[in-house]
Order: sequence, then C-alpha cells, then structure tokens
Amino acid sequence: MSLKRNIGKQLLILLTTVAFLVPSTPTWTTEVQDLLSDGRKLTTEEAESLEHKIEQHPQDIAARTTLIGYYYNKLKEPSTRKAKQTHILWLIQNAPESEILGTPYGTGYLPN
Repeated sequence: MSLKRNIGKQLLILLTTVAFLVPSTPTWTTEVQDLLSDGRKLTTEEAESLEHKIEQHPQDIAARTTLIGYYYNKLKEPSTRKAKQTHILWLIQNAPESEILGTPYGTGYLPN
C-alpha cells in the first residue's frame, strides 16, 4: 500500500512540474494581438488623438485595446498607470466580455 501511495505522490509531483514547464501560447485572436502591437508603436501624439476619439466614441473597444498596448510598457509613469487603469476599469464595467481582459495586458495596477 505504501509503495502505491509513494508512486502516486511521485506521479503527482511529476505532472505538476511538467504543467509549469510547458510554455503556454497566447490564445488571443490575431486582431487583439495586432491592436496591442499597433499600440506599442504609437507616438504620444497618436495616443492623445485616440484618447480624444474615445471621448467621442466611448464604445470603441479597438481604440481602447490599442491604447492599453501603448500604455503597457510605460507603467513606470504614474499618469500612464492611471490612464491604463481607466481603460481597464471601463472595460470591466461596460464590456466585461472584451478579449483584452483575459490577457496580461488587461490586468495590472488597479487602484485599491
């Protein structure tokens, strides 16, 4: 009985280890990947222009996703963190099905 239990524990440890070692691939659609990539390439002026566009069309999920990509690598600046948080919170409240929320880009520093 103890031999079976010992083998079971070793198997569980092995399976757990393998699960952590297998690289996971993003499951995001190409559209979301492209929007995030576009966001990382935006200039400050282009990002400001998208922010103004969202003021006029708050339901523009693509523009929000692009801006989240823009802000993602600039999180050291407090104003940038705040801007990203604003878009994430808006999506949680108004479009919780948004694919971006299921990615690392859709998480981050949220206010306490």
